[in-house]
Amino acid sequence: MLKKVAVVALSTTLMFGVDFTFKTLLNGGGDKLASFVFTDGSTRDLYAHQGGELAVGVNIPLFAGFDWENSIGMAFGAVEASNGEALFSRVPVESLLQLNMGFLRVGGGVSYHISPRYSCEATNVCSQVAVFNDALGYVAETAIIFDRRKEIGAALTVGARYTWIEYSTSSVKVDGSGWGVLFGSFF
Repeated sequence: MLKKVAVVALSTTLMFGVDFTFKTLLNGGGDKLASFVFTDGSTRDLYAHQGGELAVGVNIPLFAGFDWENSIGMAFGAVEASNGEALFSRVPVESLLQLNMGFLRVGGGVSYHISPRYSCEATNVCSQVAVFNDALGYVAETAIIFDRRKEIGAALTVGARYTWIEYSTSSVKVDGSGWGVLFGSFF
């Protein structure tokens, strides 16, 4: 009997209290993975937490202003040249507990990065691939909420975050920690 009651309560929460989320992040930081020197003398570097990220998920209201946000995304950073490119990609799966104070959210949680992969293919420069082990890290995040549900049907968010994470293979460790600026929405 107790199992049935719990399922009914959970399904009611999922039907009436869940918001869908969408985030775009611009990230920076981490260890340097590659450095390209161009013919004009300029350089561009690729870092382990550099680039963009797109994520989708759900936001579940819990109790006393707390929300539980779960998401999956695709994160990538690249340096391109006429003779090739260096690319670092991974799939972050995150679970964050957030205190929602009306116009401000503050929280943190875990970030599990699936299939971190570095590749460098550039003529006469590099030809290598490194597949890292999946990695568990931590996230602290804060965001300002612009609640426009009456006008556009969604709440918009702008915020900042920091991620602590380390990627490894059997012989190499790379610090993937860094900051991020987020633009998001939940509806």
